[in-house]
This record gives sequence, C-alpha cells and structure tokens, in this order.
Amino acid sequence: AKDFSICIPDGPAWREVGRVEGNYRRHVRVRLNELVTTQSLRVVIHATNGDPSAAIYEVRCYRQ
Repeated sequence: AKDFSICIPDGPAWREVGRVEGNYRRHVRVRLNELVTTQSLRVVIHATNGDPSAAIYEVRCYRQ
C-alpha cells in the first residue's frame, strides 16, 4: 500500500488517527496522532504502487 490511513470507530462513523503517504516499503511502523483505546481498527488503502490490488499480512498494535 502506497497511501493508507488507520481509523477507529467514533460513534456510527470512523475517525482517522494515522495516515501514511508515499510508502514503498514492506514493513511500515505507524505512530498514531494520539493514544487510543479501541476494540477494533480499520486500515483504508487509498493507493498502491501500481498493482491493481493490495494486501495486508499482519497488523500489530502496541502501547508506548
């Protein structure tokens, strides 16, 4: 994924808490804009580096 955002539920909608643009690496660490506590998250892929599809193989979440 070249451009993507990380969202958490906020009532009936989803709120963006992190965004990456121009990525070209396989392993990406994203620091969120704020400390959040959530039961779920959503990764929204906005663009790829030319491939018609994108895949995410793993998501890890840590508190720092």
